[in-house]
Amino acid sequence: MSLFGTLRRPAVALGVLVLLLVGAAAVPSAQAAASGRAGQVAQAAQAVAPVVAEPKNLQVMSWNMCDVPRWGCTDTGTSAQKAGVAKMHVDNTWVHAVLLQEVCENTLATLMTELGPGWGNPWTGLQAPFHCATAPYRDNVRLCNVHASWLGINPEHPTWDYRDDQFVEIKAVVDQFPRTVFGGDFNARSPDVPNNDHAWVWPQGLYSQGPGTDGYQECDRTGTSRTGRPTHGSGVKIDYVFSSETRRWCAVADTVYSDHHVMIESVAVG
Repeated sequence: MSLFGTLRRPAVALGVLVLLLVGAAAVPSAQAAASGRAGQVAQAAQAVAPVVAEPKNLQVMSWNMCDVPRWGCTDTGTSAQKAGVAKMHVDNTWVHAVLLQEVCENTLATLMTELGPGWGNPWTGLQAPFHCATAPYRDNVRLCNVHASWLGINPEHPTWDYRDDQFVEIKAVVDQFPRTVFGGDFNARSPDVPNNDHAWVWPQGLYSQGPGTDGYQECDRTGTSRTGRPTHGSGVKIDYVFSSETRRWCAVADTVYSDHHVMIESVAVG
């Protein structure tokens, strides 16, 4: 495991970073320390069976589970119910990789039991909420998970915004990979949303303005407009899945077991 840069952060609690894999060994290779509601990450790869997605597709799911009660996640479902959402998409949407934020250890254990012994759990304890791993079962595409801070996360400096620095560091990491899919809870609205006073946190070359322009294409976009369907119960989009690969389809699914929606992108690989 190696580090690629360090994101500026206040002294706040970090969450558990977990990498789940099945059928092949993936090597964790990129992290960046960041502030905010750092949660658990699960990146998972499903073994390809004859009945699942065509081998040249890669389905990546991102979901903030809202699994930490003190972060406003009370009454959002049990560990079994939250794990069941991820398991359902693995079984029925043919998801190969899962990026999870705000996951408690007991929920992770439940999910691991549901997924079965074919899934690995190489985790390293308390880590920052940005982590990447190779997916050798899909042409060595790099999969990265993001859980950025939000404005006001530092109680000693509530006006400080860390997202711009974090996004610059994230871009510096993913730019090193020839093929990548990265996503998660960015805690930032799309830069093209009207009256967005914080559009400046997005660095040039991260969020593409459309085909033929610099940056990465986002899962849920149409044409040149950098917007998309809401991914949070408050009616805003703050969750994203970006990729260097050709998008096949994108899905946004609501669930009663989190204040965040599930995002799934299918990209062409191979």
